[in-house]
Amino acid sequence: MRKSRLVILAFYLVIFYALVPPAPSQVPDPLSPSGFQLELGFEHFSQTIAWDDLDSERTSKLTSELASLVLGYRIRPGFYLAAIVGFSSSNFDGLTFRHLPFSAVIESGGTTGSLLGGQLSAAIFRGRAVGLDAFGQVIAFFGETSTSEIAGLAVSGKSEAKPSWVRATAGPVIRFGRSPGFKPYIYPNFRYFKGKYEFSETVESLKGEEKKDLTGQGQFGLSGGAEMALSKKFSLRAEAGIYPHKDGNDYAMSVKMLFAF
Repeated sequence: MRKSRLVILAFYLVIFYALVPPAPSQVPDPLSPSGFQLELGFEHFSQTIAWDDLDSERTSKLTSELASLVLGYRIRPGFYLAAIVGFSSSNFDGLTFRHLPFSAVIESGGTTGSLLGGQLSAAIFRGRAVGLDAFGQVIAFFGETSTSEIAGLAVSGKSEAKPSWVRATAGPVIRFGRSPGFKPYIYPNFRYFKGKYEFSETVESLKGEEKKDLTGQGQFGLSGGAEMALSKKFSLRAEAGIYPHKDGNDYAMSVKMLFAF
């Protein structure tokens, strides 16, 4: 509950900033002189997830690949709101289901599905060598229902699986450098992850359903990257991040193409 309140508070602070007139030191984003900006991106991330198994907590690793299209609009100089749509393949290896006619373990193979979300970016300060932004993003994954035959039975049986998850990140973006064509930055951030995995089996007259609630580990991390302007209307951005936790580390990597029009 406390973490959810922090995310909500951060969201309202940025909205408040959008309604306050900009300080004289702030300048518009030079890449986007008009009101719209388009991003095409690819991301790979890993997420350690915790779930209940016979009254004890277990963990496994989720890996996911995301392809997204982000359409942003400049509400005012330095402040962008954006909508996200896309496609993802998420792999939930290691999840175990025991309250079914036959126990099942999720093995290798990603589940595909759609992405919906939004993000906001607000320029707080622009200096000659250092800049400070606030950034937040929420993405929801809606996995397709996958059906497969249960192997090794004398009679016919099938299983159905349907996963979903929500990921939210928020934090300050600290930019460095004097060159307008190359901007390295660091992004210390809070990452919230929740999901569920619904699994069912039908073997003749036997039916069973089980749902796993998934909680992400490693909620605080550090990302770093750089943005390179190849023209006034086009730039590239690459980023990598690490999220440490008690059982190890999770990672995230992304590459984006940004178009201003």
